[in-house]
Amino acid sequence: MGKAPKTPNEELDKFLLRMPDGLRERIKAAAEMNNRSMNAEIVTTLEGAYPRPISLEEVVSDVRTSIEMLKKFKGKTLLMSLADDLDHLILDISRSAEMTPEEREAAKEHAYNHGKFTRFVPPDD
Repeated sequence: MGKAPKTPNEELDKFLLRMPDGLRERIKAAAEMNNRSMNAEIVTTLEGAYPRPISLEEVVSDVRTSIEMLKKFKGKTLLMSLADDLDHLILDISRSAEMTPEEREAAKEHAYNHGKFTRFVPPDD
C-alpha cells in the first residue's frame, strides 16, 4: 500500500531552530501584539528580511503602470512616487541571483548616487 496523500501543512518546509535565551519570549510577545501565531510572526519577519526575487516581467509591468499613470496625472507627488518606484526597482534588480557581485554593487551604487532623480528638479504642482 502507498503512503496517504500529504496534507498541505505536511508539504511545507520545516526547519528546526535553536534560539538564544529570551528570543522565544520576545517572538511570542510580538506575535500576541500582532494577533498571529509565533510561526506566522517568524515567517512574516523572515519574508521582510528576505523578500522573494521579482521577475523581470513584474518589473516591466510596474514601470509601465507608473509611466501610464504619469501620462494621465502630472504633478510633483506622482513624479516623486515614480522616482521612488524606480529607486526600489534598481535595488530589487540588484538582489537578483543572476547578477554578478560587481553588477549588484554597480546597481546599488547607481541607486544611492542617482536616487530620487537627484539631477532633476520637478515642477511645483
